[in-house]
Amino acid sequence: MDRSQQISRNHQIRQSEQAEQLRGVLGQALISGLAMMKQVLDDMKRMLNPRTDLRLGSLDRH
Repeated sequence: MDRSQQISRNHQIRQSEQAEQLRGVLGQALISGLAMMKQVLDDMKRMLNPRTDLRLGSLDRH
């Protein structure tokens, strides 16, 4: 293998390794983003859920 082929091969290997690292990083960001979004949606669901502990009784008396 001559020098130019070796350089090209090394470059391809580095690109492959970089792609694997990026997939890992992007996958982590996606997963943590989904977890955060789920928490926000759960909070909204609880906020809009009319439960007895909301103490709306004082509003009904007027």
